[in-house]
Order: sequence, then structure tokens, then C-alpha cells
Amino acid sequence: MKQILAIILFFSFYQGIGQAKKIGPDELLFEQAYLIQNFIQEELALDYYLYSSSVDKSAKELAVDIRDKMLIKAIDLYQELIKEYPKSKWTFRALNNIGFAELALQNKDKAKLHFEQVLKSNANDKEKGGAGSGIMGEPYANYKNRAARELAKIYIEEQNFDKALEYLALTKQYTYQHFCGNAYAEEKITMSLLYAKCYVGLNQIDKAIQTLFPNLLENGLADNSELVHFTYDILSTQYKQEELKSLFAASFENHQIKTIKEKEIQYEQDYITFLGTDIELNSWQLEYLTGEEREQEIKRIYEKSLFTQLLDKNEKE
Repeated sequence: MKQILAIILFFSFYQGIGQAKKIGPDELLFEQAYLIQNFIQEELALDYYLYSSSVDKSAKELAVDIRDKMLIKAIDLYQELIKEYPKSKWTFRALNNIGFAELALQNKDKAKLHFEQVLKSNANDKEKGGAGSGIMGEPYANYKNRAARELAKIYIEEQNFDKALEYLALTKQYTYQHFCGNAYAEEKITMSLLYAKCYVGLNQIDKAIQTLFPNLLENGLADNSELVHFTYDILSTQYKQEELKSLFAASFENHQIKTIKEKEIQYEQDYITFLGTDIELNSWQLEYLTGEEREQEIKRIYEKSLFTQLLDKNEKE
């Protein structure tokens, strides 16, 4: 099993952490714990053994045992850091990472406690650096924003939708920090989907649809496929297939332009109105095209939309 060899090599490297560079004992504990946690996620590739139906029972049990023991070791190191160095700058990151480790171990109640500790702390979401160390995809820590969002996800899974909405509201208090438009686009889609799941759970279908629709069409910045599938599933319970397809096609045929004013900026925005909700058409080419070429670009947006493809596919079936 290649994973076993990887673990042996990993622990040979793990023993040398702190020797190659001079770091404090608190940072050393964090680096060791994070290395273990990240190694499980990025290098071991245990998901195949954990979730594949073609893997035999003994291989799956071994994969679970390896993952759980390594996660417990990481948690122990994080907890030692928090206990011995409570004022360390690594404490909030340790709390955050324990929360995710407990989630991976299916210990939701323990995960809740650690994410709640983050929310009650004086952690600064604008602190530079992601939840790990070194060069991270996230330029800011987003401690409380992330904790609130993860707590909302847990309560959605537990079907406590009112509680989930409380934590989603906290993400507006602790706003997401980033400098990249793609990251903000992804965050917007994620939050729309989480809110919509709550509204569906509370049987507020119209509110869910209004929340989802602004992100129904692809924007070229972030993947919205999960949101589109979720929207399609909801609408399929409310409308017949041919009715949905006809209404969606008609919304493109009747596309319009409106003037948007934001502070000192004014611009024109193409949009469609589908089931009473305006949806922006996101294509930089529309800024430059006119006449027939413009109509062809709008037709292309319609035809390439995942929502259109789902309507076409399921109509044929």
C-alpha cells in the first residue's frame, strides 16, 4: 500500500521540523500539527479507500484507522499549544484547525465547541495568512467568518435551520476578507446556496428561489454547478419540465438593459427576468457587441448555461 510508505517518509521528515530553521516552541507545535493534518488531506489520498464501494472492508478499516490516529495526534499537538502558550499568535489558528479535524472525525459537537471559541475570542479576521502557514490560498485569516460559516453548515446538516440562519447572519458581521474577485464570486455563490438550503428546510421556497437566481448563470469567475443543480431540483417540484424550459427561453428572448448607478459610477447592465426575478447576464463581450452579434452572444449564454442543459437533458429522458 503506497500510503504506508508515504507515512514512513512523512514521519522521517516530521522529526526534523524545527531543526532546519529556528522557530519558537509554540510555532513548532503548530507546524507539526498542521503538517500532519495537511499531509492527510493533500498526500495520503485516503478518500478512495474511505468512500469507494469497490474497496474491501479491511482496506477501508485500515484507511479509517490511519486517518483517525493522525488526526488525533494533530489535535493533541494543537491542544498542547493552546494550553502551554495561550497568548501565542498561533492559538486562533489551532482552534480553527481543531474544529476541522473534529469534523473529519465526525465529532460535530466537539467541532462546534472549538468554532464557538473562535467566535468568542478576539481573533482578527484581517490577520495576514490563511488558517495554515506559509504561502496559502487565503491571504487573510477569516477566523470568525469561517467559524460562523462552518457552524451554519453543521446546523444545516442537523436540520436546525433557524440556528443555521443565526450563524449565517454572523458572516455579515464578520465579513469575508480577500483581494481576489474570483474568491468573492465563489463566496457569494456558497453563501447563496447555504441560505437557500435553510429557506427550503423552513419551507420558504419563494425566498430560496430569489436567493439562488442571481447566481443561476455562469459568471466566468467561480463554479456555480452545485447551486444550479439545487435550483433545478427545487423548481422541478414547482413547475412542469416543459413549462420551465419555455419560461427560461422566453426570459432570454425578452432580455433588457438597465442603468446601474453605484456611487459616482454609472453603467448599463444586460439582464433577463425569470419567474419575476432579474438575473444579470455576465459577459464582457456584451460591452462591445451590437446588433446581430449581440443577440448571438446572448443566445450563446442561454445555450451554454448549465440550467438550459439540465432542462434539455431531462426533457429527453
